[in-house]
Amino acid sequence: MNATLEPEVFRVKLGGRPETTSEIVRSLGFPVNSYVTQANFPIKPRPAIEEVEMQIVYPNCNFREAEGLIILAEFKLERPTYEHGIRFVEQCGKLTTSSEKPFVLFLHEAWKDPEGVRRVLCLFRRQDHRWLHLDCLSIGFFDTCVLAGVKPQPTVLEI
Repeated sequence: MNATLEPEVFRVKLGGRPETTSEIVRSLGFPVNSYVTQANFPIKPRPAIEEVEMQIVYPNCNFREAEGLIILAEFKLERPTYEHGIRFVEQCGKLTTSSEKPFVLFLHEAWKDPEGVRRVLCLFRRQDHRWLHLDCLSIGFFDTCVLAGVKPQPTVLEI
């Protein structure tokens, strides 16, 4: 792959608040696909706040799901979950902007819509317009897309 540029780094907190996906979506202040709900993308309560580091990488080429996962692995990033995507949009969705690469893809395990189409979260991030929508995995992605990945957490060794 020909990924370039240093990844943009964001710290995202998971848990700590009993919010549901639907509550987060209502608080965003920009349009969201109507399928992005607690019923379809359930966020479960966590006993403590967990802070993760998420990075946006720039593939600079058209790619499909499998190629996107390879790109994340090349940057030593893990595949995000939909919760990572929702929390990223909630906490950092207005902090990242690009007119050249406006689509941030979250290649989480796909959600199947009512027609059985596999979809993932995608943030459209232009300065004058934001939108959280669902992209179809079967058609692939253009070079206007970037990928969000999760930096692995260090493992704690038990003594």
